Amino acid sequence: NAYDSALQTVSSITQRLRELLVRAANGTLSKAEREAIAEEIDKIKENLVEVANTRIGNEYIFSGYDVFSQPVENENGTWKISTLPASDKSRSILVLGHSIDYGVTASEVFELDSGKNVFQMLEEVSATLRSNLNETQISERVSNVFLKELSSFEERIIKTIGKVGGVSRFIDMVNSRVQDLDFFFTEYLSKERDADITELVTDLAMQQSVLEAALKSASRVLQATLVDFVR
Repeated sequence: NAYDSALQTVSSITQRLRELLVRAANGTLSKAEREAIAEEIDKIKENLVEVANTRIGNEYIFSGYDVFSQPVENENGTWKISTLPASDKSRSILVLGHSIDYGVTASEVFELDSGKNVFQMLEEVSATLRSNLNETQISERVSNVFLKELSSFEERIIKTIGKVGGVSRFIDMVNSRVQDLDFFFTEYLSKERDADITELVTDLAMQQSVLEAALKSASRVLQATLVDFVR
């Protein structure tokens, strides 16, 4: 789906970003080499902004309930996650009376544990590489700050991909059960004249119980999504 595709793109981008940061941590780079890395990191930031503002039709997929508001905007030269708290929630769908949350927001994906977002982190990386700090200072800042923040971001992406995959698998499972019920009704109603009413009611109750059990297990299924994803 759109979420999985966007998150896989982010995952691929972070691989290249890690390569650049590891190289930037090398204390023997020339000023020209640091500038080249900074320029590529600027482009990576632009790519991530595009992913964060992915749309299907006129709806932004990472805007939560407020689908018509751009989740990441530039404010005075700095990219910020602009989704309001009231709308910063995953979407949900109603499946046979059960509310199932799906999707993720820009805050869930692009905000770091440190409180800043990944776009701000990349701006800081570029500024550091272009600064007048000496090679040792730049190397230490990249190693001790930016690479650690990147590791945290990578973990967040892996976890989010697992969440999205788990919800998708669960919805597929429910759809499968609904199709089974549809087949059940079609088969039995076509033979309604000859059907044993007691047997019909018993079979229907059994089918309903199976579907209800699947829905009630949703929380357990979704909690295990990361483990399933790693497998």
